[in-house]
Amino acid sequence: MIKKLLLPLLDEMKIEEMEQLLSNSMETKLLLEITTWRDGFFTSRVGFVMKIDSLNKRIQIQDEFESIINLDFFSITNVKVK
Repeated sequence: MIKKLLLPLLDEMKIEEMEQLLSNSMETKLLLEITTWRDGFFTSRVGFVMKIDSLNKRIQIQDEFESIINLDFFSITNVKVK
């Protein structure tokens, strides 16, 4: 049986830290590991930020296979330098 997890709550400090890493990645092509949560499951992707869409609350990353992936801001639970 697979157990679904609840969406973790993030504090202001964690959110600011993640936003800073995302911005730095877009400017410098810094490679990040971005963890997202959806329907009770975590997924991690490695890549750098291509675009930050503040209006639609989405980011676009390019992964190590050069695939373009769009992520919802609100699904991101962790960002770290790879």
